Amino acid sequence: MNNWKAENAYNKKLGSIFPPSYPNEMLVKICSSKKYSDISKRLFLKKKIKVCELGCLSGNNIRFFLDKGWKVYGVEINKELKELSRKNLSRMKIKFSNVKIGHNEKIPYKSNFFDLLVSINTIHYSYGNKLNKALFEVSRVLNKDGLAIIETPSNKHDAIKNSIKKSENHWIWKWGGFRQNSIMGFFDNKAKLKRKLKNFFSEVEINERSEIYKNIKLYWFVAICKK
Repeated sequence: MNNWKAENAYNKKLGSIFPPSYPNEMLVKICSSKKYSDISKRLFLKKKIKVCELGCLSGNNIRFFLDKGWKVYGVEINKELKELSRKNLSRMKIKFSNVKIGHNEKIPYKSNFFDLLVSINTIHYSYGNKLNKALFEVSRVLNKDGLAIIETPSNKHDAIKNSIKKSENHWIWKWGGFRQNSIMGFFDNKAKLKRKLKNFFSEVEINERSEIYKNIKLYWFVAICKK
């Protein structure tokens, strides 16, 4: 999205002082427990993990990966957001600049390069046939038996409830803000998400997580996929 700017990374009106600086809770669980998933337990068989976050934004998940001692890479959509991750991590005394400019449909790394690719609330910025291209790219950069962790809003999320479906994976955002009238590649149920992912991955598990903030209901699908 061309209108993604650093100022959209967090909402000062809701009291945020800094961009997101703590990792996604579900991501921490998946990457920290052998018992959490039959698919993700493969991560614990390797001593060194090469991980890429697609849409790393302020570096909150990168911070977690670095703490684990993994080899970390990132992708962001423009120079401004690339700089946001560097600045926010620098604020926390973490030096990190291994971020390349790219997007869902053009991940700027060679094929079979990563053990793990993480996409948190990013994949749905591709829609229709572009979503197929994005998922192909995720699979392409993973090595044999590589894993992807993909989070996207579920049908219970207020963003979807307040958007208009035009066709499969083609929704018009009507929830206000800088995304207003943007086209989004949402899924209206878990079964459709799993069928789509199975076109690109040999194994797929889908979990769900939620957050309730005042009257705002936030629900997500969290897919764990094996190439």
